[in-house]
Amino acid sequence: MSWIVSIGVATLSGVLALIGTGFVAALAVEWYHVSSFEGASGYFVVGMAILGLMAGCLIGLVIARIEARAAQPRFIKALGVSAATVSLILAVIAGASWMLADIPPQIGGENLFMLVEVRWPAAGGVAPDALQSAPFLRIGATRGSVVRRLEPGVAFVEDARQEDGRWIVPGAVPVFTSRGGRVLDFGAGENIIAGFIVPLPKYPREPQRRWSPWYPVARPGDPPLPDQYAYRFRVIQRSEPVRTQTVGPFQIDTVADYFYPAGDGARMAANATFRLRHNGQPMPGITSADTVAVVGGTRTALFVTIAEPEVESRCALIVEEAGAARLQSVRGCGTPLTVRRLTSDQSVFKAAAAIDPVPGWIDRALFKEPGLFQLDSAVIGTRDLSSASFLFPADTYPNTAVPPLDLSPDERSFVWLAQTPEGQPRLGVTDWRANRSYLLPIDRARMRYNTESALDPEWVHHHFAWQRGGDGIDTLVPRPDFVPLPYDGDLFLSKPGMVQTYTLPAGGEALRTAVLELLVRELGGERLRDDPAAFNQRVRVSGKVVSVSVIGSPEYVYVSMDGDDSDPQVMRKIAATLDAALATGRYDSLFRF
Repeated sequence: MSWIVSIGVATLSGVLALIGTGFVAALAVEWYHVSSFEGASGYFVVGMAILGLMAGCLIGLVIARIEARAAQPRFIKALGVSAATVSLILAVIAGASWMLADIPPQIGGENLFMLVEVRWPAAGGVAPDALQSAPFLRIGATRGSVVRRLEPGVAFVEDARQEDGRWIVPGAVPVFTSRGGRVLDFGAGENIIAGFIVPLPKYPREPQRRWSPWYPVARPGDPPLPDQYAYRFRVIQRSEPVRTQTVGPFQIDTVADYFYPAGDGARMAANATFRLRHNGQPMPGITSADTVAVVGGTRTALFVTIAEPEVESRCALIVEEAGAARLQSVRGCGTPLTVRRLTSDQSVFKAAAAIDPVPGWIDRALFKEPGLFQLDSAVIGTRDLSSASFLFPADTYPNTAVPPLDLSPDERSFVWLAQTPEGQPRLGVTDWRANRSYLLPIDRARMRYNTESALDPEWVHHHFAWQRGGDGIDTLVPRPDFVPLPYDGDLFLSKPGMVQTYTLPAGGEALRTAVLELLVRELGGERLRDDPAAFNQRVRVSGKVVSVSVIGSPEYVYVSMDGDDSDPQVMRKIAATLDAALATGRYDSLFRF
């Protein structure tokens, strides 16, 4: 057998290995839940397929050269042996991967959730909503006596009820594997309140779709168990609701695909849709919704974003009138949904900015207080359940990172931070009733506009005023005689050991020198030995090393702490000291816009 024939065997063997390895890798992506974020799963499949190609070519070449030494070497035999070898190796790899993977069991071709109810002891204890930390449920898979993997679930504390004097908290966890035993933990914060061994078969079937008895139970012939936490469970398919809630005459089913941590990880979000019913009957005009929010007011109403993309407007209000549910479209509503409260009240503005809904669940906070709300190019009024659409100027768009900054006294116009083609900051004002907008300049130097975080209703009221025109409509105009606000910095605090920062925009080397001098003079800081041209200049304050640098274009002064020297309390003291010094006005000339 010549080398050319051997290379042919190697090439065909490599092609077979390429296809087979790609197929096995695609299965592994599903079995091991390889993320598709930024194409990771695709790169994995392609990378493994290339490795398979190389290994297959090598196997084919080795077998072909061995066959070449035979008395009567044959191409077909060499190709068959190499193909069989590649197939056997792939089968072993696929089998081992399957055996070691956490492949969830299914019923009817669907993955499963386990619904759980945890029952308090008869002796009582702390009520569910009085626990110091957020309660949680999680399910674990065991190997022998070791828990090898834990998956978080959700404890629906808001749905807690009492039966015979005992609190019962419902929840749900994913049935993520058929390997090993199963355990269930119920806890709050970092504390486990109760742990259970769950007698769930590896492959649940119809009997497990019904509620189990309350566990744990005493063995036959043993004395009754002491008063303690107990639980019961049943499994559902992913297309069935993990939770059903009632809002007035409406019933809302939450159908989840999976759970994931939200925000700081203490809360669990869900990738979910909602099914709505009115007095037990399906809602006309809507099959499912991506979001549901309860609208506060004298009448029961819901705000929803409809899941069907082909509808003319995906946002709608659902209102009960004369015992029937009416679907009222909201035109101009953007998706993904962003709801912004329109207000001129500083405290309401701050409270609205602090609202952080958890995706996947009914929202009861966004529209709790009646008022006006902006949703992209729409405004809805929850006092009278009305809505209107408008258009922003064609060449100017709102900065979506900044909520609306003010509302006119006649409640016709709201103020927003504009993004203009020339990049200069402007305030936009939109009369949403008349569909009319205009822009006002921001004098950065006189108005002390450093960063977006400085903007709020108080800032607007300090520099601008509403004037009532002859037509009875309020118009925003600049105040000609306002007193400039003192400069201050932007403080960002995090946990000890993480980065703490204080930023002074629009300042260069001269401002940094002043900051270093203040840290030494006002806080007893000690300058550390640094090259005068070094990027960071360092000062030890209260035993912690603080770095002061000049960054960016345009330049700004950046004060930071990190690592073992990171202390949020020290940084808070530094920020307060620097802000107090800046408020005197002595350093105004060092700021450059």
